[in-house]
Amino acid sequence: MQAAGVGSVRQVVERAGGAAAQLADIEEVTAYQHDNHELLIQQFFKADRSTMLALSAVLRFKATSADRSVLDALEHALTYWGKTRDFIPARGADGRRLDLGFASANWLRAIRDHKHPGMLVKRYFEAMVFAYLAEELRTCDIAVAGAAEYGDWRAHLLSFDQCRSLLAAYCAEAGLPASAAEFVAELKERHARPPSTWTPATPTTRT
Repeated sequence: MQAAGVGSVRQVVERAGGAAAQLADIEEVTAYQHDNHELLIQQFFKADRSTMLALSAVLRFKATSADRSVLDALEHALTYWGKTRDFIPARGADGRRLDLGFASANWLRAIRDHKHPGMLVKRYFEAMVFAYLAEELRTCDIAVAGAAEYGDWRAHLLSFDQCRSLLAAYCAEAGLPASAAEFVAELKERHARPPSTWTPATPTTRT
């Protein structure tokens, strides 16, 4: 009797798409109920997962600041890309715990499982990494070497020598002293005057 009941339950589950599909539906409902929509990103990421990982392995990313945490997480995801496992270590190859300070509280809940301490849920971790990689590319905090649209914005900055050659013209236009000594002397002179006598500098208008 009990075996027949279990068999009936299995048939119902299989007709509904199997245990994996049922679990996905439960996770989706849970995400809506707990305002953890990050869980849903993984479903859209799954179809292009292989392409995105393969592309990331070829492109040369670089951080435009001292913060490499997202790129380190990407390297960790690529390390376990081809391994068929549900959980991956929360520590890198050097034994150090990954810096996940960039992740939101919702993402941290999604990628961790209390039944597997010290491990990360692989599918959610990958989705999280690419979500933040896209944002870092948008804000130019990460650049793609050799790219035009996502290139390193620092390459377009003027060098110090280039700026110095333009300093005199800029100061004249802005109504500022052109040398450090003159600038300090003017500040001291203004500081010695009562505020009521201060007059703002009038920039020179180009014609």
